[in-house]
Amino acid sequence: MFYVGLYRLFCSGIVEIRKGQRNYPDNNYKSEVYMSKKIVIKLNGKDVEVEKGQTILQAAKAYGVDIPHYCYHPGLSIAGNCRMCLVNVALKNPRNPEAPAKWMPKPFIACQTTVSPGMEVDTESEKTKAIQQAIMEFLLINHPLDCPECDQAGECRLQDYSYEYGQDRSRFIEEKNVRRIKNVGPHIALWGTRCIVCSRCVRFLQEISGTGELSVFERGDRSVVDIHPRREVDNPLAGNVVDLCPVGALVSRDFLYKARVWFLEHTNSICNRCSKGCNIRVDSLDGNIKRIKPRMNMAVNEYWMCDYGRFGWKSIYSDDRLLSPLRQSAPVDWKTAYHELKDTLTKAKGGGIGALVSMYATNEELYLINQLAKKSLGIEMIAPLEVEVKNDEVFPKFTIPGDKQPNRKGFDLILGETVSYDQIMDEIESKSLKSLIVFGGIPDYQYKFELVEAAEDLKILILFDLMKSDLTRIAHLTFPMLSFAEKSGTYVNADGRVQRFDKAVEPNFPAHEEINILQKMIKIQSGSQKTLTPGAIFGRLAREHSSFKRINYKSLGDQGQNIVL
Repeated sequence: MFYVGLYRLFCSGIVEIRKGQRNYPDNNYKSEVYMSKKIVIKLNGKDVEVEKGQTILQAAKAYGVDIPHYCYHPGLSIAGNCRMCLVNVALKNPRNPEAPAKWMPKPFIACQTTVSPGMEVDTESEKTKAIQQAIMEFLLINHPLDCPECDQAGECRLQDYSYEYGQDRSRFIEEKNVRRIKNVGPHIALWGTRCIVCSRCVRFLQEISGTGELSVFERGDRSVVDIHPRREVDNPLAGNVVDLCPVGALVSRDFLYKARVWFLEHTNSICNRCSKGCNIRVDSLDGNIKRIKPRMNMAVNEYWMCDYGRFGWKSIYSDDRLLSPLRQSAPVDWKTAYHELKDTLTKAKGGGIGALVSMYATNEELYLINQLAKKSLGIEMIAPLEVEVKNDEVFPKFTIPGDKQPNRKGFDLILGETVSYDQIMDEIESKSLKSLIVFGGIPDYQYKFELVEAAEDLKILILFDLMKSDLTRIAHLTFPMLSFAEKSGTYVNADGRVQRFDKAVEPNFPAHEEINILQKMIKIQSGSQKTLTPGAIFGRLAREHSSFKRINYKSLGDQGQNIVL
């Protein structure tokens, strides 16, 4: 029972916290105190200059020294309860600053202890490693050896630190605490026995979402993270607790047993489910998306994302997806479609042409639409095809915008002044507009009945869309669009930040990108033109629009740049 007693002692200080981290760089702290001035400390025998107000863990990270930790995350308050970051520290006597620093009799937790002038920190000695090894032994007392079936395997900190700091066998012979597996929400399952009570999930639900569905129950070695009776973790930010869990205790029911993480391909992208433009990572296997996770961008979404974007990608594989061009609702090949496009544009030109353009179009697509409207086809009226703007969903430290258009600002900057949707409808009903181009691509969107009814009387209807709809039934020519994960481009979010996303997967059908179809339309009307890549089109956009003038497609990188207003 000796280990049980020690384990109770080690586990007993479980809540209240500050800013910690998991898979992201540690030097993105935001407090102004960190900007005040620098001080000198000694890190593993070397003098280093660090920011005043930093913790030992942050200062070490800045110099490439990785101090192991579980409970710490920079987006959450500091708990200091996992104890994995314990290091030996020597402190100066403030009454006698000339005297050498004195080593403290007990180790300090690096995640909470702030640096001070003359401090000495040891993270590499045998004494420090022995402490970390002992902590790992305590953490593994009740943890099952189920790595072969655990979804966290391959990206598990418990696995990594057990290899680096643990022992090759257990000395624990007492009975283990075994807790059952249960679903705690529509997308989340809890493996209680795997939990090391780091409290990351609890803090997130208290501090970021403010919903508090999970808590730490009991005390000491009986401490357990569990859900409150008659509640579910089903708030719009719930999926983040799976990302936060360092040991696979909270897992995604949608991703469970779908793929081994070391086989996944990772592509940086931008979520297109609202005007926030959360930075995301698309994980795919064999050309199919398996999951989407948030990617850190302190200027946009920090470390989080909402579940609308996390699980919204599934519509890409809907049975209603358009897989080929359509002529009068009948599938045709691309050669026939382009031949038909030439004849259709010839008939439409000069006869009153309008366009409905969604704000899901990329900046590159909008630029080409603008070129088509003003210089090639002579489109007389362009109106936005919008999704209804709802109220923002506001949480204590995260806001989900009610505006679901991912590129409203890009639309306004590139297309300039446009007419309203109602004006387009009035022109169609009065027979002034005889031809209409609809550039859709809005996920899960249903066209209004009045538009479908009015479109039946149009001379020409050319439709770009993701899914089959009532409009595809009556359109003279329909082109299938690609999802955000199947193409590259840029958006401008609500704060005026230009962000680039890259193609994550190839479409599982013969497809042509929208920018290529639009360039084909321009070529039909204006003669030969070289087919340009998204980067080349953005370059032209930057030269012609002052708001984009200091922005280079490649230099946007993973974090994006603000436009010039």
